[in-house]
Amino acid sequence: MATGTFTATVSATRGPDVTDRYFHYYGDLAVSAAGDTYTTGGAVCTIAGKKLIGRGVPTKVEIWDEKAAAQCAYQFVVGSNLTNGKIVIRGQQPTATPGKSGSVAFAEFGSGVAFNAANMGVSAATLKFKATFRK
Repeated sequence: MATGTFTATVSATRGPDVTDRYFHYYGDLAVSAAGDTYTTGGAVCTIAGKKLIGRGVPTKVEIWDEKAAAQCAYQFVVGSNLTNGKIVIRGQQPTATPGKSGSVAFAEFGSGVAFNAANMGVSAATLKFKATFRK
């Protein structure tokens, strides 16, 4: 199994929303192969696609799952360039305490957790994003 990654592809058909200070880009977020594993602290995310207008790295990235039964929360951590941001995944994780059952509410995935249907369906998610860049 390889280390899991994400690729954020900016929509080729939808231009950026422009405000006085920011450019807002929308697109799809692809997850690497099912079975790839998560690394604590976040999986690397590359922002790709058409030429981005704006300064450097995004100031904010919102991520959501288009499926109604989304079971994870995704948080983007800005990197030093467009190829080394990270996505932290939180979901209900089974407790590791012997003799106890249940789950921990929205704990970060641990290193080695596979991107598959058994782990909150990360590999089957329909992820979208909005990236905000300063003008």
